[in-house]
Amino acid sequence: MKCFIVSNCTHSPIKEYLAATGLFSKLDSCAIFTIKPEDLEAKYAEIRSGYDLVFSAVLYGDKWGPFEHAALKADLGDRAILFDAPFFEGLHPDLIHVSQNDERFKSPIGDYHSGLIFWGYMTGRKISDLVDMYEAGEMPDFFNAKTIWDRAVQVLTEREALADVRIAADIADLCRQKPAMLTFNHPTMDVVAALCDGFTKLTFGPRNLPVMMTGNIHNILLSDVIIPVSPAAIKAQDLPYQTTALYKFGLAAPNHEKGYLAFDRFARMSYARYGCVDRATLRATTPGRSTAALMKAIETPQEAA
Repeated sequence: MKCFIVSNCTHSPIKEYLAATGLFSKLDSCAIFTIKPEDLEAKYAEIRSGYDLVFSAVLYGDKWGPFEHAALKADLGDRAILFDAPFFEGLHPDLIHVSQNDERFKSPIGDYHSGLIFWGYMTGRKISDLVDMYEAGEMPDFFNAKTIWDRAVQVLTEREALADVRIAADIADLCRQKPAMLTFNHPTMDVVAALCDGFTKLTFGPRNLPVMMTGNIHNILLSDVIIPVSPAAIKAQDLPYQTTALYKFGLAAPNHEKGYLAFDRFARMSYARYGCVDRATLRATTPGRSTAALMKAIETPQEAA
């Protein structure tokens, strides 16, 4: 059985896990956003003729050409098995992306920012106050940890409506047991295992499929940013574990720094980066609903008080 995996940054750990099952004679994968628009048709033709199965994230919009989910299913039928790329905010309720003039603006650790720090800078808060809030697990209401967790589960379930493999409940359960997401869109191998096990059961049926421990399966996402589980999430959900309190520098850290840093240093470095640009050009962008509320609070601070 030959299989091709189409996804975002999760394509590599999915391939690693499926390779470790020994169920496939050939496995290849790609991050769909790395394919140039003019190359989509040729890439699809290559995959269509060379593989028995395509395990693909649900892709929306004409910009994905033949990989758009409806087009893929219409052409390949049961040869295409769809999943929703894991995205769960529950463990990191204030984690955001920031843009400057519609281009991604990096934090000191890479693509991910603390929304609490961003809010603090944009509204003139002292860093010491942010540290106290963070350590106490007390977030502003637009980062309410319980609300964001519940909404994240709901959004996961809704996004999986078009998918063949559905693991929304598994992700939520795993995150209650362990820090199963590295960021809101980077899963640990435990989440990848749930996704891949669902896929192999659909593909091969329930017969004697291997149940594998994930500790010795390589997850390249561990080499990138790792965000500690928020004290606010631990407090709101009464989670039975603690994680390191340190943030890990990612591969795209602006100064190529490596290692780990505490929240207070992250805040000081973030304030320094924000201070180098015109604050009016900065906007919080992702996740959408949280950042919309955050930007409203920044623009109308008297209403957020």
